[in-house]
Amino acid sequence: WWELRGEPDNPKLFELSCSAEGIGWLVSEGWQWVFIDTPPALIDQIAEAVAIADFVLIPTRASAIDVEAVSVVTEICREQERPFAFVLNQVEPGWKLTKSAVEYLSEEGLVLAPQIAYRRAYISAMTAGKSAPEIERGSASSDEIEALFQAVKKLTTKAIRNRAHGR
Repeated sequence: WWELRGEPDNPKLFELSCSAEGIGWLVSEGWQWVFIDTPPALIDQIAEAVAIADFVLIPTRASAIDVEAVSVVTEICREQERPFAFVLNQVEPGWKLTKSAVEYLSEEGLVLAPQIAYRRAYISAMTAGKSAPEIERGSASSDEIEALFQAVKKLTTKAIRNRAHGR
C-alpha cells in the first residue's frame, strides 16, 4: 500500500524492531503517533509490540475462527497490563454473525463502534495506495474511519494518562 502511494513521508513507513529504543527514537524525533502493525500469526512479534504499546487495537473479522484467534493477543495484553479494544473489520453491521461476534468479544473486552463495514471504497483505495476517505470523501467509509480514529485517540490518551499516574 505504501509503495503504491509513492513511498511518501506522510505516512512514513519504518521497519523497526519493536523495542523501547526503536520507538523511543521516533518519539524523540517528534512523532506523536506510532502505529505498529504486526503479522497476525507471529506471536513473538505481537508480544514485543504489546510490551511497548500504550494501547492495543485488535482488528478481527466476525468469523468464529477469527474471533476465537484473538484470545492469544488478549492474553498477552493482560500479561503485559496493556489496555486493548477490538475493532470488527470487513463486516456487515446488520448480520447475525456480526452481532454474535460483538457479543462474544464484549465478554473479553471493549468492542469499538463503529465496525468497519465491507465496502468497495476500502478495496479501491488499497489498490490505488490511498485511504477510503481519499477515494470517497464524506462517505460512510470516510465517517467510519474518522469515528474509529477518534475512539482510538480517546482510548490512547486515557491509557497514556493512566500509565503516567501508575494506574
